[in-house]
Amino acid sequence: MTTALTALLLALALCAPALAQQPGNVWPTTPGSPKQPTLEDRKAKAEEKGRELGVKLKDDEELASKYVRRGMGVDEVRELLGEPRGVSQSEHYLCLGYGRVWVVFEDGQAACMRSRLEYVTRYDSNCHCAGNAANTIPFGHP
Repeated sequence: MTTALTALLLALALCAPALAQQPGNVWPTTPGSPKQPTLEDRKAKAEEKGRELGVKLKDDEELASKYVRRGMGVDEVRELLGEPRGVSQSEHYLCLGYGRVWVVFEDGQAACMRSRLEYVTRYDSNCHCAGNAANTIPFGHP
């Protein structure tokens, strides 16, 4: 190592404690920078986001239960409901999650809708139309 590089590293090592921020104080302190949000501000924002998400999930559930029909294709459902919030797949099935509604496709066509997915040993998956009938959601009527 050169003498200049050694001197620079030594100077940095000696100055490092002075340059380090105090523990827990990681918010910028530059004049004019935004103030750190309070815990109350962060809680209020989280509650607002939670309400918005709840409304969106309810809307997705209503759209799915009213307008998804047996035999609809994956693209048709995505056009109607948008991108799913969850996806699960097995050998013959594809499950797209919208709120508390899962649209289950068999060979590319809507085969059933479920309120939740349950693992079934026979399919070695949670994505299928078998199992507890209480989790089945009827398709909407035209």
